[in-house]
Amino acid sequence: LLAVLVNAAGSVCSRTQLMLQVWGRQLPRASRSLDVHVATLRTKLGRPNLVRTVRGVGYCLAYQASRRLEKTPA
Repeated sequence: LLAVLVNAAGSVCSRTQLMLQVWGRQLPRASRSLDVHVATLRTKLGRPNLVRTVRGVGYCLAYQASRRLEKTPA
């Protein structure tokens, strides 16, 4: 999930786009699985504002944070 968001830095990933890239399929509309994974990712990163919710669309990385992540050596 984080890799998909980093690769899309600077743009918003729709829920459908994230599900297809992470799980290879779209989950049912009622599924909260993506939301739970995003919440877990925020907790593990220790920076809840790093992954932003774009209401009605999906998620994105905070722009400044995504720029720093791109520059961090692997």
